[in-house]
Amino acid sequence: MKTETIPNIIKVEASAGSGKTYALAKRYIQLLFSKDAMPAHPAAVVKSILAITFTNKAAVEMKQRILLFLKKIAFYDFDSEAERTELLSVVPQDASDSIIQERAKSYVDAVLAHYDFFNVQTIDSFVNSILTGCAFRIRRTGSFSIEHEDKDLLLYSLDEFIDLASQDKSLRALFDNFLEHYLFLEPQPSWVPRKDIFRELTELYYLSNTLGKMPAPTNV
Repeated sequence: MKTETIPNIIKVEASAGSGKTYALAKRYIQLLFSKDAMPAHPAAVVKSILAITFTNKAAVEMKQRILLFLKKIAFYDFDSEAERTELLSVVPQDASDSIIQERAKSYVDAVLAHYDFFNVQTIDSFVNSILTGCAFRIRRTGSFSIEHEDKDLLLYSLDEFIDLASQDKSLRALFDNFLEHYLFLEPQPSWVPRKDIFRELTELYYLSNTLGKMPAPTNV
């Protein structure tokens, strides 16, 4: 496991099965017991820490490990002397055993009493929570949902566009211009317009999502 430290950033590179979750859970415990933490407000400390992982399984495992580590410290019940040394290495060394145990118990109680403050999430759930919190700013209702299967919606949009083009002259001109350029660039004896147009639409859609804007038109 390789760790690279930059001001305010800790980058950990490790292969599968090398103990990333264990290391991150220990780091979480270290943050709980850091000098900046306020022992008088354990729930606020828990709420102030955000841990992000990739999968739901990893998030559940990390939560389980964090609570397990806190319980071991709270009761000073370690599986081995090596585990005791390793876990206690991330807590203040100038504090007495009784104070460390009491703080660990208070954090367990805080997590159980305010489980929604226990911010160990996947990237998807974290982004969704931000979008929900900013729903008004992005002109969405608080109950909006994200559609993961976008192909059906893109096909529907394409069909709607084709229907509108039969009634709107400006859209028809845009549609005809696309067909003219496409046939010039890729002449085919047998051509299914809807299939090829959908492919181009999908590519433009993903470019728009990646770049944040549509690519500038070019002259052919």
